[in-house]
Amino acid sequence: MKHTEPTPLYALLDAIERCEERGHTYLASGGVSRQRSYAELMATALTVHGQLNARGLRAGQRLAVIAADASSFIPTFVAGVRAGLVLVPLAPPPLGGRQQSYAALLRQIAGVAELHAIVAPESLHTLVAEAMPGVPLLGYDELHTPTGQPTPAPAELTPDDTCFLQFTSGSTGTPKGVIVSYRNLAANTRAIMEHGLQITPRDVGVSWLPLHHDMGLIGKVLAPLAHRTEMVYLSTSAFIKNPNLWLDAISRHGGTISFAPNFAFAYVAKHYLRRPVPLHLGSLRVLGCGAEPINPEVLAEFSRCFAPLGLRDGVIAPSYGMAEATLAVSFSRRWHTLAIDRHACEAQRRALPCEAAGALRLVSCGPAFPEHAITVLDAQGQHLDAEAIGEIAVRGPSVSRGYFRNPEASAGNFVDGWLRTGDLGFLHGGEVYICGRVKDLIIVNGRNVCPQDVEWLVETLPGVRSGAVAAFAVPGAATEQVVVLLEARGQERGLEERIRERLAEEMGLTLHDVRVLPSGRIPKTTSGKVQRAKARGEYLAGSYDVEHAEASAEEPA
Repeated sequence: MKHTEPTPLYALLDAIERCEERGHTYLASGGVSRQRSYAELMATALTVHGQLNARGLRAGQRLAVIAADASSFIPTFVAGVRAGLVLVPLAPPPLGGRQQSYAALLRQIAGVAELHAIVAPESLHTLVAEAMPGVPLLGYDELHTPTGQPTPAPAELTPDDTCFLQFTSGSTGTPKGVIVSYRNLAANTRAIMEHGLQITPRDVGVSWLPLHHDMGLIGKVLAPLAHRTEMVYLSTSAFIKNPNLWLDAISRHGGTISFAPNFAFAYVAKHYLRRPVPLHLGSLRVLGCGAEPINPEVLAEFSRCFAPLGLRDGVIAPSYGMAEATLAVSFSRRWHTLAIDRHACEAQRRALPCEAAGALRLVSCGPAFPEHAITVLDAQGQHLDAEAIGEIAVRGPSVSRGYFRNPEASAGNFVDGWLRTGDLGFLHGGEVYICGRVKDLIIVNGRNVCPQDVEWLVETLPGVRSGAVAAFAVPGAATEQVVVLLEARGQERGLEERIRERLAEEMGLTLHDVRVLPSGRIPKTTSGKVQRAKARGEYLAGSYDVEHAEASAEEPA
């Protein structure tokens, strides 16, 4: 059966401009909200296009946009599409400060992307100007002010033109800009919205996800935009400060679809149990989970916590993807797990189903989307049979053509029509299961240990912050030695000993070192993922020694 080409985003702008019955709701602090139809959003985007044109920006030039609040960022991004600019969405500064590292990241991206201009909230202009000297700096307020001149005509574009560069912050090295074409975006949008979500005009999406990150930008801004889906947005910072706001928005606005990474499910459940509020989650039909390895215990606990509040069985939907494939490549309509033999996984790199005590339980991320394929490769690039554990590779119309002006990295990851993801996993029953990252694998006495298995066990202990544990290996005399860094909630007596006991009992691991650190100390990407390689480098450099000594001295006797 021949598949028709999906319509690229730039060709849908006229239809979006005519849509007055659906649009966006932007939630602010104190319960204040602002509504805007898609027609009104496009009217703002036309104003911004006029301002961009007045400043000499033309099709094909690269415009960075720091993702501030949704009401400012989204029409600016759409204006860039209409103008034919190559958008470069960037993260705002992290909540915990660290402005020097943020400025360094901006400088790196500016050097790679060779920007023609950058749009930033006025409050960040001093920081951005110092980090990106010589790059013309624009503010949202000025761009949203009408020029009084006729609106420029939309740029003439083709499906293979670049829509935006998705920069991956990664764990080490220079950020890489994934080239996302309009063809990639249209293919992935159709796969997600039509095949995965089976979207209808009655759906209402709710999102707090960062707007610069592929899950938030594509999954909750551009894909809904293409289908004129009703959307409700709250800021990422508001969610972090009070995660109940996410579920409250779903409850109040009848949200039917929402997505979050695995850590958010754990974070929300823990927060809600401490500070419950009235909720009704019966409107939800899809609650997606992706962007990082999925812990089955986290999903089970979330389900137990919110089932009494109307969360129905089968609503949680795991997915798998990466920026190099635009966003998602697989989707499970109903979350389920597979238990495999831990010894066979670690020693033989085989996923053998097993229900014995101590089995390793993994979440299915579903089958590949139509027109896409998933395979598993060995170290030599040979395709492996089902149940063999190796590197996941994907191909299909959502897969990027490579990294912007980085042929070396492109050649290493995009091989013979396949994208080598760097993820470890296997196929079972046509569905993909993710074990970890190839580069993060810990090898101890011949065992292949995935760091997130260690991290998930540590996170189950009282006092440990969710999503704030890093496990990695350091050189030892005879074999690699395992180190665990974690952030704790206050002072927990005997926490290090309990961690050692838990890992010895559950995984048979002897830890070389355990470091309990203050909140915000473990390095993370701008999307919130723990940077294990960076944490390892800082550990080996002694960066945590003083803090660890101070924490040990303060621990109650």
